[in-house]
Amino acid sequence: MRVMVSEQEKGVFFPADLLAQIREKFYYLDHEPDGRKRIFFENAGGSLRLKQCVEAKMEYEKYPDCPERIHETALMLKTVQKQGTEDIMKVIFGASSGALMTELTASQAMFYMVGVVAQLVSGSNIVTSVLEHPSAFDAAKYYARRPAKSCGWPRRIR
Repeated sequence: MRVMVSEQEKGVFFPADLLAQIREKFYYLDHEPDGRKRIFFENAGGSLRLKQCVEAKMEYEKYPDCPERIHETALMLKTVQKQGTEDIMKVIFGASSGALMTELTASQAMFYMVGVVAQLVSGSNIVTSVLEHPSAFDAAKYYARRPAKSCGWPRRIR
């Protein structure tokens, strides 16, 4: 008797042609820029670069201007920036309201988020665990040593 094994059971989640199409959309997936072979596995200081995003960013990086000014080019850049933020909120996160925080790394974002909570929420302890990302612990330790606006004394970290 022959037992059929599904593609998922084999560890294949996309048909080969679809996987090839997805992989083609990224820069330097299998090779370094100098041509050396690589396996991309990065969880700290890098991320894959989607070709379409790099090309769109490059298009707007050409402008020797910024969206904070009040002339035609700056206003166009501000419109593009606003639309991009709205698209991220609605399309990627499915949010119709709220705030979008951007940083260069997830660790920076974590540090700032912990800081906001530590400074604005009353109480005398900040609790985290070894299961959290190190940036959560580092931020908790840093902010635990600073006086909180709400209570005026340093907090303890556990």
